[in-house]
Amino acid sequence: MKKALIVSYNIIRKGEGPTPLSIASIIAYLKNDAEYGDKFEVDHASFNLLDDNLNLSDFKNCFRNIQIHQYEFIAISAFVWNEYLLNSLIQYLRNQGFRNKIILGGSQITYANQHQLESEYPRCDIFISGYAEKSFLEILKNETPGKSFYNSTLDFDCLPSPYLNQEFPLEIGQEMIRWETKRGCPYKCAFCAHRNLENGRVHYMPKDKAFAELALFKEKDVKRINVLDPIFNIGANYLPILKEIDRLNFTNAQFTFQSKIELLNKKDGPEFLNLIEKTKGHLEFGLQTVIPEEYAIIDRANNVNQIKEQLELLNRRNISYEVSLIYGLPNQTVDSFKASIEFAQSKGCKKITAWPLMLLKGTPLFSEKEKWNLKEEVLGNFNIPVVTSSNTFNKDQWLAMQDIAVGLMKNSRV
Repeated sequence: MKKALIVSYNIIRKGEGPTPLSIASIIAYLKNDAEYGDKFEVDHASFNLLDDNLNLSDFKNCFRNIQIHQYEFIAISAFVWNEYLLNSLIQYLRNQGFRNKIILGGSQITYANQHQLESEYPRCDIFISGYAEKSFLEILKNETPGKSFYNSTLDFDCLPSPYLNQEFPLEIGQEMIRWETKRGCPYKCAFCAHRNLENGRVHYMPKDKAFAELALFKEKDVKRINVLDPIFNIGANYLPILKEIDRLNFTNAQFTFQSKIELLNKKDGPEFLNLIEKTKGHLEFGLQTVIPEEYAIIDRANNVNQIKEQLELLNRRNISYEVSLIYGLPNQTVDSFKASIEFAQSKGCKKITAWPLMLLKGTPLFSEKEKWNLKEEVLGNFNIPVVTSSNTFNKDQWLAMQDIAVGLMKNSRV
């Protein structure tokens, strides 16, 4: 029987379960196959990047209770927050005599081309791009000679729920979980990687599955449900889902929804806001910038007049929401960053967050970094490269924007 080990380095906050939803979904999909337990099995080793007691680069200690040689495959999740560990981990595994197949999957793999992958991870054998559930199953069920690249199309109607089958077990009174009702995004923001999956298609989870999961969340008295959809208020399923949340009367829970402000102006916008108000949902809007010279470059055209009207409407109705911005954009200055903040504040927004620009692989800004003279530095506990200078600001000016962003997060309130 083939055995595989999934290794994931995660950001797990207080109150969340130990397994990321993405990994739980993969394992649930594998276990749903008729040959699971007979022809193949999978284990999972999870490490929390927020665990102060864990020396993540001490691989010997991390793997002290794991017999790596029992596995034919070791699969490692590759994201921007753990990429700095990947090659060191692969080298450690090889030094320990592991000669079987190493698999890499995750956003840092999905958005890179084959030449990049072979160059950046020379000791890896198999790369999974896109949604990994079906690709992983095919790897376990078939021969994988030499370097292999997988990007299998997934049938979302056949995707089992990691919550319903207890691959992600919920405790009574669980503090926080992540949930998805769709994957992908139809928009084309130049800094964002969601658009590249399946050529910008949006895949919707079956409504009966979503309703069954909601019933379970209600039964388990989950306190906070963070919806991972890049944009919740698109498609045909979001109003029925909100109606079901309302019907189930989640009096002790809060739902958070990443949404698009301008879509509140659609025909069903009033109904959407009525349901958000009834369910006491919290809306998160990725505004990024209101400066035309900046949002034109990142393909995030903002209808400032519509945004102004909708923010004022949200305030009148006392609907909970927040706005997020990006600093470090091409053409941005300290003054223009302040102008975006002042715009949101002047419309009554009480919670504003701001995040540094990251150049994610495969995005237009990643390929155009020289055009805008975008320079990166590796910063923070997770060694994430962020843009710290460009055609219009230097490092000192970037530090000024960072100070403003830190102040926003200290002073903002929901």
